[in-house]
Amino acid sequence: MRETRRRLLPLVGAMLLLAPAYAFAQNPVTINGRVTSSAGGPLPFAEISIPTLGVGALTRDDGRYAIFIPAARVSGQSVQMTVRRLGYKPQTVTVQLTQSLIAQDFTLATNPLQLGEVVVTGAGTAQTAEKLGNVRNAVPAEQIEKSNEQNVVEALAAKTAPPQSEIPPPSETADSAALVQVVTARPVPIDVGSCLGRAWDKMMTDLWTIIGISALVWIALSASHAVYVGIIITGPLLGGLYFYYLKKIRGQTAELQDAFAGFTLAFVQLLLASVVSGALIALGLALCVIPGIYLAVAWCFALPLIMDKQLSFWDAMELSRKTVNQNWWSVLWLIVVCGLINFGGGLLCCVGIFFTLPLTGLAMMYAYHDVFGTIPAKSA
Repeated sequence: MRETRRRLLPLVGAMLLLAPAYAFAQNPVTINGRVTSSAGGPLPFAEISIPTLGVGALTRDDGRYAIFIPAARVSGQSVQMTVRRLGYKPQTVTVQLTQSLIAQDFTLATNPLQLGEVVVTGAGTAQTAEKLGNVRNAVPAEQIEKSNEQNVVEALAAKTAPPQSEIPPPSETADSAALVQVVTARPVPIDVGSCLGRAWDKMMTDLWTIIGISALVWIALSASHAVYVGIIITGPLLGGLYFYYLKKIRGQTAELQDAFAGFTLAFVQLLLASVVSGALIALGLALCVIPGIYLAVAWCFALPLIMDKQLSFWDAMELSRKTVNQNWWSVLWLIVVCGLINFGGGLLCCVGIFFTLPLTGLAMMYAYHDVFGTIPAKSA
């Protein structure tokens, strides 16, 4: 018996040593962070890439990005990440893929060697002058020397626009299947604290206007249920309010009429989404509670998708569900936190709710914008 134990001990020890590595190899890795300028401002549309793995991402309007690496490509190895942005010096760092969630921020220094948006053709490729256009840029020798770049080709590579395949033109048609493919290819983590923090900052920029317009919508919604027409106008009212919040978040002109745009832009689809999702959620709650909770969370982005991406109600519900499935617990946590905030606002003589409702509504739309914000709408 002792002899058997002695023989087994080395085998067991080897298994224990290899078990963590094997377990880790089964887990994907998400790298996220923020790209800022040396002045501290966010840099949108900066290109972050890991050439050895063939993955990358573009930063959003707030400078944040996320790169998802499938488990099959992860073995605890070191990889090099490179970030490039028009008008800034590129930066490369080494990252060890030993954690499932890695934070990596970048701060880029400006480069005096600035060019306009250009097309770079590599060796062995050909492009006609008609397609390239006739814009030419001259770079004085003193500016090249001032840039302090050891390799001028490397400097020029950092000045090119992001690959056109990464940023489709606004007029490009994108149906629901294409949207699903784009979103699920690069899951974006939802940071509850960041969503609420940005919502607070946005409210402070135009506090009373946001509170006033939100209050009008919620009062209309409450009144509609009192006269038994809530089932008809709940979807259009909430869809319009989300549309108003999104325009605020994106720095676009947002007016009172935008908060009621659900009645003119997508009334039927918003009505169907509200009725169908409400009925299925109620059925799920009646059957076993848990299915209803799952569907309520999974379909939370359906109404803004209808308004923002011009999808049909079922396509919007399916896209919301498939996307939320990648961050279901994070979305649930955001909804729970927003619910607690609104509950606290209701306790303050019901007056605080007029402040908390737009705050939490903006937080939900920041989460939506983080996931869907750079994806073009479906062409009419």
